[in-house]
Amino acid sequence: MANFVCTELGKEQGWYWNTQSLATSLRALSKYVAKNFKEGTSFAYRINGGSFKNGDGSKPISTVNFTGEGTKVAVKNNGSAKMYARLIVNARPVIGEESPTASNIAMSIRYTDPKGNPIDIGKLTQGTDFVAEVTVKRNSQFGFPFKEMALSQTFPSGWEILNARMSGVANSPSDYQDIRDDRVYTYFDLPNYYRKNEPETRVYRIQLNAAYAGRYYLPTVACEAMYDNRIRATVPGRWVEVI
Repeated sequence: MANFVCTELGKEQGWYWNTQSLATSLRALSKYVAKNFKEGTSFAYRINGGSFKNGDGSKPISTVNFTGEGTKVAVKNNGSAKMYARLIVNARPVIGEESPTASNIAMSIRYTDPKGNPIDIGKLTQGTDFVAEVTVKRNSQFGFPFKEMALSQTFPSGWEILNARMSGVANSPSDYQDIRDDRVYTYFDLPNYYRKNEPETRVYRIQLNAAYAGRYYLPTVACEAMYDNRIRATVPGRWVEVI
């Protein structure tokens, strides 16, 4: 049963664990380990072609961080207890080389003037008012509503966010919108019903101003279901300029 629970928790695809299920599973596993982990472990690890170093086997789980030290890792079990090794890799895409992603939703972004006409944000004249319009649409065979969606938009430091609540810009319904100095978080649901044979969509508009001259990087825009990692989409960032 312990192996089964560990396997389920380690799956990257499939059911996404909520807070309560995760807490219950980890609590059960911690009790199991406390009762059965008696002899400890003895292991050594090597990075690239270096010499083996002894790891800390005094606890059921040992973590070794080797950020930037190499790309080849070897682990050796020096004890009699069964040991499992797991390599976790995290990285940040090189600026300007991100790729778009789409899983069960489609997201598109366009930039317009206040009247809705498309504009090029690559070069904006200082003082220009404009709008970032994000459209999120279901693109899935899943038949259930997509609940607790989060749209994350971070803007370049040369742009200022204008509070749309004061100007009455039309937006789709949302549960909550957090407007900060340089970013906006929008939380909403995406139902599973259709109108005129078209998937249900949500459109959110943020009013902006090209306030400060300079060259800036517009970060990636992301939208995802907070409790289901199968539902997500990103639009890559790009360089922009205010002149």
